[in-house]
Formats: sequence, C-alpha cells, structure tokens
Amino acid sequence: MLDTSSETVVVSGRRQFAIRVAAIEEPRSMRITVVLDSRFEWTFDQSGWRPLAVGSDPQGAFLWSAREVITLPVDATGEPVVALSVDEDLLAVFRDGVEWSLVCETSLRRVIGREEVDRIDFDGVIERCFWAGEDEIVVRLDDGSERRTRWPGAGDRP
Repeated sequence: MLDTSSETVVVSGRRQFAIRVAAIEEPRSMRITVVLDSRFEWTFDQSGWRPLAVGSDPQGAFLWSAREVITLPVDATGEPVVALSVDEDLLAVFRDGVEWSLVCETSLRRVIGREEVDRIDFDGVIERCFWAGEDEIVVRLDDGSERRTRWPGAGDRP
C-alpha cells in the first residue's frame, strides 16, 4: 500500500475544509478525509483514476474525481453526499445555486438538482474549458478546435 498523503485547505464563506488524500490501491481508489473547521471529521473512499478536484461557492464546498460529485457537510450533523454520478470521466464541475455544469470527457451537461436538462456531445475529447461571460462555456478539443456553448435558458436560472 502506497501512502501519498497530502492536505489541501479550501475556504467557503466562513467554513474551512482541510482535505487529505491517501492512495489505497493506486490508481483505482483513494481514501479522503475531510475536516470541517478543525472540529468535525469524515473519512470515505472514492474512485481514484482521476485526480481529486475541489470547488466551492456560497453554499459550501464540493469535490469530484472520476465520475462522482460529492457535496461536503456544513456542520457536524451532515455527511459527505454523492450529489451527482455520471457515466464518463469528469474534468470540471461548476455550481450556481441548484444548477450544475459538468464538463465530462466528451460532453457538457447541465443538471438542475439531480436532473440532466441539457447535454451536448462532442466527437473529440475535451482537453480544457473555461467560462466566457455569464452564460457561455468554451471547450477546447483534442483536435485543437474550440467550441463555444450557451445553455438554453441559462439567463433564466432558478
């Protein structure tokens, strides 16, 4: 068993999350420990063939690796929760209220709550992405092309 322990600190509003990752069965699995405000701790296993990534917004913090998005608890009564699961690798995750924008290996997905409401599939593999303005996601594909996408109804977010 190879231990590659590390710690990342993420601040979301007035909450501080210390996130430690240890490889269990590299590269397939990792053990994640989350410590909220130096007081509350949760440990769980997660698929590990993609690196762990972390995001935050005013609602709290979330993380993803491989094919699941996990929301982190905001107090001692909560637990880390798998908020979303997808059928291809996740590259980037963005949250705006109840709306998620998922950048997967070959698709963009817009999810409200837990329901996929829009999806755009690409012929190539997405290498990079970024937001251009309020409602447009730009992706760069492995063939060097760039695609700009506006979500339908994105200006009418809940």
